[in-house]
Amino acid sequence: MERINSYLKMMRISDWIKFYTFFPIIGAYVACGISPDLIPIGTILICVIAYGFVINNYFDVEIDQKNKKKLELDINPLACNRVTKILILH
Repeated sequence: MERINSYLKMMRISDWIKFYTFFPIIGAYVACGISPDLIPIGTILICVIAYGFVINNYFDVEIDQKNKKKLELDINPLACNRVTKILILH
């Protein structure tokens, strides 16, 4: 269960849920109103944002390992060695 939590933490949901979802969802609502089309749009949006944060964690691992504050806050599970690059690629 801890490994699953670490992979979920790689997506940094708490970082983007409050900022990155509001404007695209509002834009989709303005474009098509209340519509069943909002469900796939929202799903795609969530996947793209989560992917972006995982990629950011992946490529910033060396930088994050040098940053003591990020290590203490456990922001990047990859930098804290709780997940490995090999499992992310598969």
